[in-house]
Amino acid sequence: MSFTVRRAGVEHYPLDEDDAFSVGVDDGDTTGAGRSILFMCMEEEEDEDLERYCLSMETGLSHYGGVERLELRRDRLTIDLDEDAVDTLRLETNRLDLPLEIPEDSFEELRSGLYRVFGYGREDRPELIGF
Repeated sequence: MSFTVRRAGVEHYPLDEDDAFSVGVDDGDTTGAGRSILFMCMEEEEDEDLERYCLSMETGLSHYGGVERLELRRDRLTIDLDEDAVDTLRLETNRLDLPLEIPEDSFEELRSGLYRVFGYGREDRPELIGF
């Protein structure tokens, strides 16, 4: 799966017991017909048996865990998923290859946001490259 990312942003949602945090990327389409991915996590999750993050697609399909590798370069985000995630999200391949056409401030927000979702917490986090 591939689409060119033209917008990226982060959002923090304070909740009663836990805080939620999300990072979103999309193709910039404002008609509702575009492509998007939302990465979300509960920041205070302490149950070792639960994944602390999920991916949601514009189709409404979501999957908890499943990211094996993220590589972030200034011009591209590449995400490798396990087979369970591919099946749940109904993707044709395990690699999401997303060219980036976003301003520098959005790129830095994307970098720090993705690291916040994936980069700390459990020892079995995905392989992170470029963070």
